[in-house]
Amino acid sequence: MVLAQHETTRLQHSGAPQARWINDAIRFYIEFHREQEGLDGCIVNDVLPIAALLNPAALSFESSGWWWIWRRGSTGATRGSIRTAHG
Repeated sequence: MVLAQHETTRLQHSGAPQARWINDAIRFYIEFHREQEGLDGCIVNDVLPIAALLNPAALSFESSGWWWIWRRGSTGATRGSIRTAHG
């Protein structure tokens, strides 16, 4: 997703408590992409954190009974596996 400069300006004026902070952070990336690639915007790979900052009620969490277990192999690489509450 490409977030354009005018969209961050609109975001800043939205009245959301974190909007100015998000706008300032994204503006840095917009300037980087403009200078490096000539893109008038920045690439946002995951909009979920932005949504959570603007509206914390947009997300809810609940226990799922799943765990992610990391293991380091003999080569130093890590592997993960999923376990449930029942094994």
